Amino acid sequence: ISLGLVGSEMCIRDRIKTVLARDPGYDLSQVLTTRFNPGSAGYGVEALPALYERLRKTVLEVPGVERVGLSATGILSGSRSRSTVFPREAGLADRAGDYQHETADVDYLETVGLRMLRGRWFEPTDQMDSPPVAVVSRAFAQAFWGDSDVVGRRFGYDYEGVDGDMTVVGVVEDVGLNRARDTATEVFFTAWTQDALDMRYLAVQVQRTPDAVRRMLVSALEAAEPGLVLSLIHI
Repeated sequence: ISLGLVGSEMCIRDRIKTVLARDPGYDLSQVLTTRFNPGSAGYGVEALPALYERLRKTVLEVPGVERVGLSATGILSGSRSRSTVFPREAGLADRAGDYQHETADVDYLETVGLRMLRGRWFEPTDQMDSPPVAVVSRAFAQAFWGDSDVVGRRFGYDYEGVDGDMTVVGVVEDVGLNRARDTATEVFFTAWTQDALDMRYLAVQVQRTPDAVRRMLVSALEAAEPGLVLSLIHI
């Protein structure tokens, strides 16, 4: 075996150790996730709220489950969405641009273990008839405003300010959403109750060994929604 090959293998192992040692901003050690596609299973738009509620109820009845949440693109899923947004403060026009955007229900961010730096999570009172809100990552706040103390700041999808502008209600610690080696994603989160986008990812926080809960979870979901195809539930 050449010294070059040995050195290369050691370098790869060192990089793997470095990746594993990084703090991605969440803890998935007790979290199971799965992807599903309501549209391909024949669920119309009007049936989605009831479907999501049945999924939550079914999952929460499985022994060992602590919390459940749903989102549009998921964490470490290979799926992502971007939206163009504009700050409302004078002098920050050059910060406008395409940023990663995730839509989630009221429990998803806590379920996957994101950590609140300041402010609050989404709440049940964040509805279509209430002022639009957003939770942002610290990396997004720094890139967009140059500051992480941004609770109360406003931004929106239109060049000019409109009634539909979002107000930041929470800032989470830096989080790597897309790949295990990422440490900071410039991302903002919107509430599903205000966005109404399809949610296709289910996250489940468990109290016991995930492998023990996985089997019960799959059986419960298959019995409750036999027409819904779920991808492999994984950590």
